[in-house]
Amino acid sequence: MLSFVGLGFCADPIYTGSVEVLTTPLGSGDALTIYGFIDHTTGQGTLAESSLQLRYYKVGSDPEVSSTYLSESSIEYLSNYENPDNLLLDGAYYAERAVSGLANGTYTVQLLINGKILDAAQFNYDSSLQRNSNLRVSSVFTSAGSLTADYVIEKENTPENVTYSVGFYTPSINGLGNADSTDSLFVGLDNSTATSVTFTSPLIQGANLFVVKVLSTTPSSPDLMPAGFVKLWMGGSPEAISVKGTLTFADCTAKEEQTKDGTFTVKNTGDYPASYTVNAESGLETSISFTTSLIQPGNSADGTISLTAVEGDSPSKLLTIKLIHGSATLSTVSKMITVQARDLTHEISILSYKITPSNIMEGDEVIVSFTLKNTGDFDERVRVEYSSGDETITGNSFSLNIGDSRTKTITFEAPVGADEVPFTLNILSEDGSLIAGKVTTIYVEQLSFTPYVRWYNKFEQVQQGNNTDNKLTIKNKGNTADWFNVKISSNYASLDKDYYLGAEQSASITVPVVIVDNSKTGAYAVTATMCSLTTSDCASDDFTLTVLGKNYENSTIVLNQTMQELSGNEGAVFEVLVKNFEGATTTYTLSTGSFNGELQISPSSITLLNGEDGKFYVYAKPENKIDEVLTYQVLANGGVVDRGNLTMSYGPGGLTGLITLSEAGSVGALVLSVALIGALVFLGIRAFNQSRVELKYWK
Repeated sequence: MLSFVGLGFCADPIYTGSVEVLTTPLGSGDALTIYGFIDHTTGQGTLAESSLQLRYYKVGSDPEVSSTYLSESSIEYLSNYENPDNLLLDGAYYAERAVSGLANGTYTVQLLINGKILDAAQFNYDSSLQRNSNLRVSSVFTSAGSLTADYVIEKENTPENVTYSVGFYTPSINGLGNADSTDSLFVGLDNSTATSVTFTSPLIQGANLFVVKVLSTTPSSPDLMPAGFVKLWMGGSPEAISVKGTLTFADCTAKEEQTKDGTFTVKNTGDYPASYTVNAESGLETSISFTTSLIQPGNSADGTISLTAVEGDSPSKLLTIKLIHGSATLSTVSKMITVQARDLTHEISILSYKITPSNIMEGDEVIVSFTLKNTGDFDERVRVEYSSGDETITGNSFSLNIGDSRTKTITFEAPVGADEVPFTLNILSEDGSLIAGKVTTIYVEQLSFTPYVRWYNKFEQVQQGNNTDNKLTIKNKGNTADWFNVKISSNYASLDKDYYLGAEQSASITVPVVIVDNSKTGAYAVTATMCSLTTSDCASDDFTLTVLGKNYENSTIVLNQTMQELSGNEGAVFEVLVKNFEGATTTYTLSTGSFNGELQISPSSITLLNGEDGKFYVYAKPENKIDEVLTYQVLANGGVVDRGNLTMSYGPGGLTGLITLSEAGSVGALVLSVALIGALVFLGIRAFNQSRVELKYWK
């Protein structure tokens, strides 16, 4: 449970120090307790207590970067009590804080004086560790020059007997050392609180720090080990301590069946700081409230004594209160307390009160049940009056004799549109005066029908001739069941259907998308909308469906041919239409084989988005009036995506252009007839309006 790691740091030569951590590993709910001892070694020079610092950081982080470590400034430090200048002398210290906010892992703790590291220790933190037992030190006090601590161990949810080994330590500059006292404590199957046990350890002059260390000696229950306990105690030289104190008590009275308070004052009339306890002895029921730390010499502290008299205690009872330090009684005050007879009362008590259901929705039936008892001194006729919101209802009167009880039930409907409804219950006497009452706020949850729709499986690109199944999630994120209409509107998907969903219920819908061979390519929005049929609240989600052309082996090249009537030495113009079916932006170029004559191509390249088309223009002028065959290739990203031939011949009708597609498969050669363009120079081609020519083919 205790971790001490000495890492050997260079420190200010006038001090040595130790640092330890209780407990390790730390679990959820534990307190991080850092403690140790500081030794003023040389006797020369001192530093202010403000130069004392504790810091801790997770192993692996930089301890010199302030953002990676936590610094503990709330350090409890006690040196010799005759130290008016708050200097660092011999003495013990400790600091305690919650572990909330720490991440799991190993941490290093450093003790620094004046910015220099004296010592370090390590501890582990595991938030999953939940202890099944708890150590509680119930009292600490000095007695006969010694330090005494009473402790209790409690365990929970542990269906077995457990034995604990308990050690009581007074640490020094050399660490814990051997236990000053030890004990073995048994806690049985019933998990009951153990009997208190007392340890005694000699006081040293100045600060006294003690540690209670607990281990489970039951082999099957190592996780039952509770956290330890560390506390500082101020003491002086045991031989010089002479604690004195006086107790004064103001006059007070008591009354049957009532509790009345009186006050007392404790004054330290000795020469040293001291703590005191006060107890009382009386035939009356007594309760002492006196919470104070050390009282300095000459100072006083007040406390309260509560006196409760039962019927028959009048006319008086003896009260004795004592001022105690350790086991010594320092002062005693005894007084006869006058006890007044109780008053006869009209009293109705509300013994039980319950509102159901626990979660109320608007429009629900609300049931308020309660039990009344006549705890007064008279037989009564009473009536119940209640209001929920602006409506007040008064019931018929009924008898309730002394000591009698009766259970009543009130039923009403939770209003619509109100988050909080004040509910007032009054018990009235026959004359309408109030005898008892209760005011409650009833919280009403508003009905909600919150639609939620998301595409969780969607095909954003589909080629012609392919079908896909897209998945849609719908959910009622409200707190009430409802009907919802789900609609999908798109060129290639549709749905219009009602669904009934309970609160927080969800469903999955399969939405088919059918793309036939001749579906139009392009990008289309697919929107799913879900609306409550009760409130018309809607939610929607969409995505873009891109219809691609059929997955040919390469980009599809569509050749449009034009033809010219040539007379004499003229040339022909051909158009090559390129359509991008690659699924991404692509740059195309056109190259040709050798040609006997004049040849020009424009433009040099075409960059097309997916689904976009563009044209190359080819001007060919044969040198001689003989048949010419011009081969070409369309390239994309350095590779050939299509190729073909342009065949030119002279005949009776002039020059005719023929186009053959090598990748056409069973389609064979495409022969296209086009209109003749005469007297055309190449640079002027782009200025003409070119008509698209219908393509026809045959096997």
